[in-house]
Amino acid sequence: MKKARIIILIVLLSLIGTLVTFGGIAGTYYLASRNNPTERAELTPKENQTIEIGEETYEAKRIVNYLVVGIDSTGPMKKSNTYNNTALNDFMCLVSFNITDKTYFLLPINRDTMVDIDIMGIAGKPIGTRYTQIAYAHTIGDGLENSFRNTCRAVSKVLLGLDIERFIGINMSTVPLINDFVGGVTITLDEDLTVLDSSWTEGATITLTSENCMKYIRARMEVSDGTQLSRMHRQQIYLEEVARKARTTEYGFSNLVDLLRIVSNYMCMDVTYIDMADVLGYVKEYQFLGIKKIEGTTQKRNNLIEFIPDPECVEKLVTELFYEKVESKESDE
Repeated sequence: MKKARIIILIVLLSLIGTLVTFGGIAGTYYLASRNNPTERAELTPKENQTIEIGEETYEAKRIVNYLVVGIDSTGPMKKSNTYNNTALNDFMCLVSFNITDKTYFLLPINRDTMVDIDIMGIAGKPIGTRYTQIAYAHTIGDGLENSFRNTCRAVSKVLLGLDIERFIGINMSTVPLINDFVGGVTITLDEDLTVLDSSWTEGATITLTSENCMKYIRARMEVSDGTQLSRMHRQQIYLEEVARKARTTEYGFSNLVDLLRIVSNYMCMDVTYIDMADVLGYVKEYQFLGIKKIEGTTQKRNNLIEFIPDPECVEKLVTELFYEKVESKESDE
């Protein structure tokens, strides 16, 4: 079915796990919203937001941001009884739609990024901060909406206070399901991974299944240089092959619905089906500007791998992608 193929292709525009996020939201909320077709979240970008950098003033472009978050838990997502839990952010990717220019792009966030994350009090409100990896932002919260919103705030801090309107959260239980849905993923290894599997030598062509795909996607400390950057490289290779298979394979709508019903237990989000109808339109009509990158340095301190974003890179990236400089009245005269 054409609709199913469109959903699948849209989903593939983000990182691992995003295969079911956009598609999952659309399908799940389609089923849930038939009795409430007017349900719709506010999607309009906030107007006249400005930031000051040096002596320059920048005004926010008309951009709608979705933060796609994958956490390292498995099984159905459940709310904890406190404002602490053990699940960490495993990957984060900002998906941004420029309403004016009719473009969109992706901005992955390194899970080792160091930032001041909010600490919650007994009422679930921020009472202070702790400087640590952004991966830990999810652990501060109830494991569901409260935790994902804390991650949104942390990413916002990395991006100079950028407003992030929506989050889409999944956990790692979705990845094997996606892998099987596309019929396995075949890749050629560009590095030696025999520490994970004796047959995974550099240059070998392997097919990842639901049983072994997680090893390839998630392995970190024991392979390559042990950094998140090397793992993100493997994830991108995996994603590209999933995207290729989705583009060249026909899927029945009933197959997609069955998958979405299973995956919905492993998701948490604050968007509706009608919102996603807009997103489907954006991706179909807008120009894709590619995957952007935050430059920085990686260091090991106190047994913790830290990714320190380059301030100049972040400033340049944020101002170019999300803002435009406000010309002074004097320059107009």
